[in-house]
Amino acid sequence: MSGVGRIARAALGVVVLLALVFLVNGWWSDYRRGEAPVVPVAETTPTPDGAAAEDSAAPPAESADEPPVVTSATVVVLIEGLNFRKEPSREGGLIRGLGRGTRLQHLGTSDGWHHVRDDNGVEGYVSASPQYTEVQQ
Repeated sequence: MSGVGRIARAALGVVVLLALVFLVNGWWSDYRRGEAPVVPVAETTPTPDGAAAEDSAAPPAESADEPPVVTSATVVVLIEGLNFRKEPSREGGLIRGLGRGTRLQHLGTSDGWHHVRDDNGVEGYVSASPQYTEVQQ
């Protein structure tokens, strides 16, 4: 019976090794494609009285009927993994995480959120907190 037990242990070792190889290969593929993982970031935005607000669900300054006003300003991401969201809210759907140094076209700022466009033409929102982003002319 010890021969069967030895074979079973060897087979289990091979299965575990293959699982690890596939897992590492997946991570490596994501890294090589440049896909940044979405890392949740605690986003708080200051209110006019200086207190931190947990959420700001107010609509952007631009109306849905008017195209956004495009400026020559750029929003620069200051931290790794900043959330790029579909709506100007902490509960807004995630588009993806942004890396430190990412530059986005500034379309407007309202209620603690920058309305931005990335190099691929995707529009979304990032926190306007100075610890996360900086607007450059």
